[in-house]
Amino acid sequence: MLTTNLIKEDLSDAYLIAVSAINGFSAERNKRDNNGVDVLVKHNGRLDATSIRSEGVIGVQLKATANWSSNANDHTISYASDVKNYNDLRDIDVVTPRILILLCLPPLEVNWLTVSEEALIIQKCAYWFNLRGLPDVPNTQTVTVRIPAVNLLTKDALRALMIKVQRDEDL
Repeated sequence: MLTTNLIKEDLSDAYLIAVSAINGFSAERNKRDNNGVDVLVKHNGRLDATSIRSEGVIGVQLKATANWSSNANDHTISYASDVKNYNDLRDIDVVTPRILILLCLPPLEVNWLTVSEEALIIQKCAYWFNLRGLPDVPNTQTVTVRIPAVNLLTKDALRALMIKVQRDEDL
């Protein structure tokens, strides 16, 4: 039987695979996550006439939690990240751009997934965030990451990120 954490991990994989697939991208899980990258999202072929690269790769650290909060004052989603993951993702000396994707789940496990003849629904949604270049923190265990609520991971958002990669722009 899967633990709750493994179920969350599988749901975050399913979310990213679905959003990648609808764009024609592959989402390939790394065999080992020793550098903060769980999945590589890849695309071959130019997505835009202004692209300077004919392929694109985005490194993704996938997280899923029912322990998140929304702040209406600054329009952010807050998540307690391990300092190691934070440091891996804020590194500026990497070739492949990296982002955090956080799947925010409802508090009750029974509400995480709904299946019917009409729909397959993963509740609630996922957000993406680029931590590259964020400052060092004195914390040793966790750090609160505040993700802008506008960074909803949708089909169009992932496509726009891949176009930025192909244009060699910051995410």
